[in-house]
Amino acid sequence: MEGFRGCLQQRGIRLPEDERDDERMLPAVEACAPLLGPNEAVRIPVVEGSEFLACLASHGVKPPPAGEWMRIHRAEDPVMDAALKSC
Repeated sequence: MEGFRGCLQQRGIRLPEDERDDERMLPAVEACAPLLGPNEAVRIPVVEGSEFLACLASHGVKPPPAGEWMRIHRAEDPVMDAALKSC
């Protein structure tokens, strides 16, 4: 399996079925984020203390408050694109 979705599947995540599984989804997205293609998007839970979200924030991405969901899409936001390359 290749790409972002393949990476998620290797970690036991199937979209969209598992999208709301906070405990499994966030670590899988953190690991697979560099593979997110320009035409792909994913929603992740905003969790207090996430190193991945802190990294995104340190590169100019403004995540919503903890407990909400954040949409990650490279093509819609050049700041997000640059942050994903660094995080």
